[in-house]
Amino acid sequence: MDKIFHFIKRYLPRRFFSFLQPTYHFGLNWLGAALYHHPSENLIVVGVTGTTGKTSSVFLIAKTLEAAGYKVGYTSTAMFNNGQKEWLNDKKMTMVGRFFTQKILRQMVNNKCQYAIIETTSEGIKQFRHRFINYDILIFTGLYPEHIE
Repeated sequence: MDKIFHFIKRYLPRRFFSFLQPTYHFGLNWLGAALYHHPSENLIVVGVTGTTGKTSSVFLIAKTLEAAGYKVGYTSTAMFNNGQKEWLNDKKMTMVGRFFTQKILRQMVNNKCQYAIIETTSEGIKQFRHRFINYDILIFTGLYPEHIE
């Protein structure tokens, strides 16, 4: 899929590619959600967004819910947790696209998680990575001038 994307990007005029890009991202996210049977519909999904404090907030919320006896999974810039295991985020992205988020949400459902805490970025939203994730709660940590481009 990436090879096709880069081939098209190379040979299409920039303006036309920019016009098609949202449809491309939207379609991939729809396909990922369909492939994994819309897992966010079976979780309470908390999105955390803002300029600063997203990763810390995700971790704090997850650990608070775990201490209250809930089974929790999360995705953040630093770590992933599917409700069964926790591992470092080596993807160098906060909101990983290309089906990854839907896949980890499905793992959370399969591992009997009740909550999913998702670190959500403006760049991820721009590329429709948040689409087909049914957020129940959104936490906004603040907006600062360096965030506005």
